[in-house]
Amino acid sequence: MQQPHGLKDWLPCFLSEFQRGWLKEKEFRKNRQTFSRDRGPYWERFHFQASSQNNRSVSRWRFYVNVGIEFKDLPKQLRWSLFPNTHWSSRINHLVPEAPYHWEYDLQTDRQLLALSLIVLVESASVVMAKEIHEIRRQLVAR
Repeated sequence: MQQPHGLKDWLPCFLSEFQRGWLKEKEFRKNRQTFSRDRGPYWERFHFQASSQNNRSVSRWRFYVNVGIEFKDLPKQLRWSLFPNTHWSSRINHLVPEAPYHWEYDLQTDRQLLALSLIVLVESASVVMAKEIHEIRRQLVAR
């Protein structure tokens, strides 16, 4: 297990471990802080966004989990500021009400426990997106 040298390294180290230990076996591909999985007609994406408030003056840092969908047959949304490469996005807590709005961490955070809770939330959000995929697409096309 790679140990972070400071809070700046903590999230990238954690996400690499999370990919190797949990998400890779569930067919997610990692690109920086975004994990994508092929769902046939669309890609589902999970982006771990570090807070802009993270700095040396605070002892606990935080991150958010954004979820997104990119439909393979629609033009790409490369420059959409909310979540590039997606047509639709939201925070995970909008799909999974028991998910927190954000997560806080420090060098003593139990990364194994955090990974276990996140994988449950990622899978729950994936199920909700699959159930709502036709309505999400309908609303996009109607715009």
